[in-house]
Amino acid sequence: MIRSVCLVTREFEGIVGAGGIKDAVRGLADALSGRQIKVVVFIPRYAFVKKGKQLCRFSLGVNGKRHVLSVLGANIGAIEVRLLDSECFNSKQEVYTYTENDAPSFDMIGKGHLDVHEMNTALQAGAIRAY
Repeated sequence: MIRSVCLVTREFEGIVGAGGIKDAVRGLADALSGRQIKVVVFIPRYAFVKKGKQLCRFSLGVNGKRHVLSVLGANIGAIEVRLLDSECFNSKQEVYTYTENDAPSFDMIGKGHLDVHEMNTALQAGAIRAY
């Protein structure tokens, strides 16, 4: 019998979203929680996401670069939300693309983050470490 599930995602309805992924992940989390399964969701804390209570802090290496991550906690009903707060996330104004405020150059506005692979790896490694 499954007792707990860990979801690692860039979007989650009610906190951060850019497309349909937020709805699918939230629906899955709600359905699992409704079956009395413990659900922990790990998402990045982008610049526009409100901070939660700090639970722990650690550093990890990604592609030769050191990242300091704070794990911030919040709950949505019975769902445990863990925001991973790090420079590679909290410097971004949008989930997948640059805005006027965070683009490294004018021609990057509206284009994908240059460090997307580093962001994804930091999210996944951070979730493993924090879980």
